[in-house]
Amino acid sequence: MQWVLGEISKGTLFQYGPEQGILSFRNNLAQFLTKNYGDKVESEELIVTTGATSGLALTASILVDRKATVFVENPTYFIALNILRGDLGLNVVPIDLASDGIDCDKLEAAVAKYRDEAMERESRRFSCMLYTIPTFHNPTGICYSEAVGRRVISIAEKYNMLVICDDVYNLLKYEHSVPRFSRLKALCGKENKLVISNGTFSKILSPGIRLGWLEVPHSLVPRYTNCGFLLSGGAINNYTSGIIAQLLQDDDIQNNLNFLRSLYGERMQLVHDYLANNLPAGWTVSHAKGGYFLWVATNQNVKKFCEVLQEKDVNVLNGSRATPHAEITDYASADYSHCFRISIAYYSKENLLRACELVCDAAKKM
Repeated sequence: MQWVLGEISKGTLFQYGPEQGILSFRNNLAQFLTKNYGDKVESEELIVTTGATSGLALTASILVDRKATVFVENPTYFIALNILRGDLGLNVVPIDLASDGIDCDKLEAAVAKYRDEAMERESRRFSCMLYTIPTFHNPTGICYSEAVGRRVISIAEKYNMLVICDDVYNLLKYEHSVPRFSRLKALCGKENKLVISNGTFSKILSPGIRLGWLEVPHSLVPRYTNCGFLLSGGAINNYTSGIIAQLLQDDDIQNNLNFLRSLYGERMQLVHDYLANNLPAGWTVSHAKGGYFLWVATNQNVKKFCEVLQEKDVNVLNGSRATPHAEITDYASADYSHCFRISIAYYSKENLLRACELVCDAAKKM
């Protein structure tokens, strides 16, 4: 902890800090991500945040017009909708998700309809943005194929659409063969001007430390460092970033990540195998190879089923909560009321196995 103690003695960690984040944190984070992604991450493109939620809210606040349209996957991370539609008042348009990623034909049709060039010229902000979780998706657990990823980038470039990826599960991969690419930003090359990677330590260290990062195209970095929020407050969570810089340098974060990959991988395999072998006919469970989630589907509405489970102290996410629309549209048709999400992140293998037994018993009684 010599470096941190030196910074504390000088008092720099107790100051506001540079808007982008202290250089030691960004340098050590860039090295850590480069090692684990397998492709280069530049410290000049990293901006410290208090987590992925902070990164999403900050990005939408400073880069997106207030009258803009945000495209999201159907289904998607439901709390992100609270930020985009509830807090910021943006127009949210859901796009159906397939087994290999977002339906690109529907996405392009929607972007062509909603993009507003006049709005962009007037406000100098984006009139449309895609919010996506392309790797170990929440709630379905899928990973985008490279073909879908490249098509998304092509659409973004054609229509000047900002893309922000919640890349919060990317480092939690349990097999060497997945995912097919480290993050969507890696498919862009050095000419990337539109794709942002939103990361966090919440999933690989602790949510309580409230620390994350944005990996931003070089041309957009000044939009962040010159925004009023950072000019007034300086680096977000400056003190904690200094401590984490030392943990990154000492390989403590890497060791913890390796431990979590083993622990979560065992849990994921256990839950999948039990459900796959014991759910009744007509029920299916996804086999995610990373992240937190398994996605269970049947041919019945699971609202009552989820309520029965809750009475048994088993909480799952009803798929309808992850569906950001109330009616069928040209771009989103399924409401996922026949699906639910299971998380393996918090409980022990013993508790997860007991919960799986209750899930299967309740499913058979349906």
